[in-house]
Amino acid sequence: MWKKRDLKKGPDGRFMEIDPQKRFFSKVICKPNGCWDWTDYIGKDGYGRFEVDGRPILAFRFSYETLVGKIPEGLSLDHLCRNR
Repeated sequence: MWKKRDLKKGPDGRFMEIDPQKRFFSKVICKPNGCWDWTDYIGKDGYGRFEVDGRPILAFRFSYETLVGKIPEGLSLDHLCRNR
């Protein structure tokens, strides 16, 4: 089930899904020091959350998998900016 924020009206007036990457990067602020700040939902644990195909994913995981690829088993991603 699509949420309203995941849809936009196309040229023909019908609703269409917004590309998850476009949605994701519209919620990121790139700071001059190279750090990225997440501007959308943040869970109780301090980590940004994002939904793709109706399923929640941690924002930093979506970012890595989009820009780099699948996270190798055993790899721990480090938040160098310490902003979770």
